[in-house]
Amino acid sequence: MKKALMCGITESIRFLLKFPILKSSIPVLALAVVVTLTPTITKGQQAQPLQMSDFVLFAGAGGPGTSSCNSPGNAVQIASSSTVTGGSVGSLKLIKTTGTVTITGNVHSERTVSLANSNCVTGDITASNSPSTSGTIFLAGSNSALGGNIDVNGRITINGGVVSGTVTQPAGASYSGPTPSGGRITGTPNLPVFPALPEIINFPPYPQMPDITKTKVITPGGYDDIKLSGNQTLTFRGTGTYILDKIENKNGTSNSFVFDFQNHPTGTIKIFVHNNVSLGKLSITTINGGSASRIFTEVHGTGLGSSKYAFDIANGSTSSKSKWLGTVWAPFATINVGSGSGKTDVTGALWSGVQVNVQSGVKIIYEPFLTCTTPDVSAGADKTITCSVTSLQLNGSSATPGVSYNWVASNGGSITAGANTATPTVNAAGTYTLTVTAGTCTATDIALVTLNNTPPVVNAGANVFVCSVANTVTLTATHTGGVGPYNYSWDNGMTGASIAVSPTTTTTYTVTATSLGADNCSASDAVTVQVNAPLTVNAGPDISVCSNANNATLTAVAAGGTSPYTYEWFVNEISIGTQVSVNITPSSTTEYTVVVKDSFGNLAGGCVADDGIVVTVNQAQSFDVCAPTGGKVDDTKIIGGELTELYKNTQQGAPVTTNELFYISGQTVLVEIIIFGDTDLGALQSILTGLNFETDEDISDLDASLIITGFIPFEYLDDLNTYPELINFVRPAIPPIGNAITSQGDQVMRANWSRAGYDINGQGVKIAVLSDSYDTKEGAAADNITNGELPNVNVVKELPSRYGQGTDEGRAMLQIVHDVAPGAELYFRTGFITAGDFAKGIRDLKTNQNADIIVDDITYITEPFYTDGRIAQAVNDVKDLGVSYFTAAGNFGNKSYESIFNPYPGKQTHAFSGTDTLQNITVGPGNYTIVLQWDDPVYSIGSRGEILSGSANDLDIYLTNFQTAPSSDSTETIWVATLSKS
Repeated sequence: MKKALMCGITESIRFLLKFPILKSSIPVLALAVVVTLTPTITKGQQAQPLQMSDFVLFAGAGGPGTSSCNSPGNAVQIASSSTVTGGSVGSLKLIKTTGTVTITGNVHSERTVSLANSNCVTGDITASNSPSTSGTIFLAGSNSALGGNIDVNGRITINGGVVSGTVTQPAGASYSGPTPSGGRITGTPNLPVFPALPEIINFPPYPQMPDITKTKVITPGGYDDIKLSGNQTLTFRGTGTYILDKIENKNGTSNSFVFDFQNHPTGTIKIFVHNNVSLGKLSITTINGGSASRIFTEVHGTGLGSSKYAFDIANGSTSSKSKWLGTVWAPFATINVGSGSGKTDVTGALWSGVQVNVQSGVKIIYEPFLTCTTPDVSAGADKTITCSVTSLQLNGSSATPGVSYNWVASNGGSITAGANTATPTVNAAGTYTLTVTAGTCTATDIALVTLNNTPPVVNAGANVFVCSVANTVTLTATHTGGVGPYNYSWDNGMTGASIAVSPTTTTTYTVTATSLGADNCSASDAVTVQVNAPLTVNAGPDISVCSNANNATLTAVAAGGTSPYTYEWFVNEISIGTQVSVNITPSSTTEYTVVVKDSFGNLAGGCVADDGIVVTVNQAQSFDVCAPTGGKVDDTKIIGGELTELYKNTQQGAPVTTNELFYISGQTVLVEIIIFGDTDLGALQSILTGLNFETDEDISDLDASLIITGFIPFEYLDDLNTYPELINFVRPAIPPIGNAITSQGDQVMRANWSRAGYDINGQGVKIAVLSDSYDTKEGAAADNITNGELPNVNVVKELPSRYGQGTDEGRAMLQIVHDVAPGAELYFRTGFITAGDFAKGIRDLKTNQNADIIVDDITYITEPFYTDGRIAQAVNDVKDLGVSYFTAAGNFGNKSYESIFNPYPGKQTHAFSGTDTLQNITVGPGNYTIVLQWDDPVYSIGSRGEILSGSANDLDIYLTNFQTAPSSDSTETIWVATLSKS
């Protein structure tokens, strides 16, 4: 791939050039051209013949009627500190620079190219050396920056710099210069075909009238001389042609030209000058629309004085540049822009039959006035389609060589082949427009195709629908229009206007009516006999509902037959609804039946189908939620089984108020959202805010924790399943288990003897208790203090009311502590909100209260058994700071089962003993919580930024035969199914 060369320019500049189509002696086509300072120009891009409109600067080779020109003769010459942006620089003899020049585009010479030091050319460079001569054909000075391919028919000398493209020369031609990045090729150079110079227009005469020397507004028409005296403004008002003798502004003065397009959307301004143009210093602007691409100046002068300039504009100062807009064509003499110092800007193109001389400090931007010659076009003779001649070929042509063809059909026409050839094939009456394109010019002609006959219109009848394959159907065809009589033939081999058919599957029959006259016109039509697919209806899979949320909607889905369908639902043969869906509220397990009929269902032998669905009513648990049907929810549910069932029940209108399994506050539930180590917290926060997720300091987790705790409305629980890229898992923040303590500890520990014998009572010791609550039973704590059962207790944090009514077990624990150590300073903090808050409380009691001893009676079943979780880590932290920590929680050793996984042969199930995959548990009345944990890493206790891992296995435990709660005075044995491993 060729490298794009920037020549020190750091920003691309784009020019959008729009050239309207003009009705004038210079036909122009609409074209959008984008020019950038960094074109990527591939080898061979100029292989097609070039147009004059490709060139921003172009010099011819002189000839009859032209003037001689100064050194270096017939050439494009560009002086130091000048830039050419866009387009190509071209000459039939020589392209030469005399100083530092930047050319953003191609350089094409039919003979030679000579570039000075420190020149930059971003495009291709070609030198055809025609006719062939010896010597250097392409010469470039030191520090050259050449970005495109170089194709030269002869010797190349580059005295230093960078060559980014390929260099191609014929065999035997020498090369001296930097190694080309694209490589050096010996072979035939890729040389362009140069265009003919624009046609020379035969100007209308100009009138004899006073010279224009002062500020003036002129409109299209003829004028004599323009000789502005200085600081004057000449306004060309309106699009059209301006005929002048000459322009000869006072030397050394500055004047202004204004081109007023009067908001004409496509009009152009053309200036035809019989003699020479000497502008002096000039400022030029457009108003009311227009652009340089719509301004064209042709100058027929043969030059002034020894310089022989037909068109001359002087440089302005750096702060007040001279400017010119539009394309200048001077067929007989030199175009000169600028002088030895100062600045000039030209936007357009400069074409001369002899020489273009660009002096120092000139900036030229490519925006040409495109010229072309309208090609010859003929669409050929009009033609006719008959019934027997259903397609034909049109005969387009053009006397202009090298054109392309494009046919477009309208008014019903249809082209079946050859739309881009001179002779397309068509098969319908209509208008056919041929567009011939030569270069950028087009011309059009039309050919008409007509019908000499009107074919009949045949109707095979309306489509027929049947429910039974035994039905016999009579099909009858009719016709209108055309010239009869007609015979009828069907595609199944039968004849006649009417036929009887008995299809077993849906079948389409086509009839053709053919004229028996000489025109032999025919027409066809088709009719479909649709044999219904078997009518089916699906009432949906059996479902289950919870007894406290037993409303559900059943929806039938019918298929086959012929719509529309009618529906009727039944329970025990009693109709309960005639819609596609019915709402139900069964009090016990019930079977529902739906009967569907299609549009023929009420006819004899019509299509009817039915289906049934069983709705199982499960009993709600004590915490108002049913267990999932089958014991488990979809593994893809991020929110797990408990929250899935809570969402389903509450969406069905069931009230959930108990806090046995959940923290319920109004219509919200407290959840723990477990995130990934690299979760985008900003994105997640935005999503949770939109779901009305609420958190506060009571439930905010530890810094860098993977758990986010908060209340979320029931209605948004299922939405959490849609963010698997941000959320690992969501579980309810299950309330902790407290341990009621009955104590005779003071006497058992002989604490009363220690106090008496050693005169110690805990004075100076701070003892803190973590439990459910301290004083949520109104007045109880005050009574304890009054009765001397407690001193004043420092309550660090009480159980907030939204987490339920506490039992004040913490106050009971503090009474025992006070009995043992009556001189100790006592503290209380709740640990009954979340495990994260419990862990924060442990650290807070040491950090902020400086507790010496901490006691708790709390168990969180979500904390890991086999590794240190958030709470255990907090206990270890305060222990390391000198705290004596005691817990009465977790004493369930005699109520547990622990074993290495023992896979049952051939299954991923655990065998409790031998091949027994069931374990029996005998229970009495009450509520039971079974906690199952696996000795694997616990993902959720990690921190963001760590390399995290979690359990690779999924564990399930099932109750196999427990259906209803036992009576209050009995016990019941239930069977626990095997553990499963996946």
